[in-house]
Amino acid sequence: MVEKTRLAPYVFKVPIERVRAGYYADKYFTRYVDILRKDNLHQKVVYQIFPRADAVVAGLDEACAIL
Repeated sequence: MVEKTRLAPYVFKVPIERVRAGYYADKYFTRYVDILRKDNLHQKVVYQIFPRADAVVAGLDEACAIL
């Protein structure tokens, strides 16, 4: 597997505090962040997606910037 360097969060100019406060995102997202902060055992997040057909996955760097 080729490891890719992720874009830095500042590149996206995401209003992170508003996102984390739930201003833009659904509540489930802010709950995930709370859970991850309380879990001191894991430093990495693993997320799986299962497209039903051929697909292009976009926005991963933006999602990582928000986390």
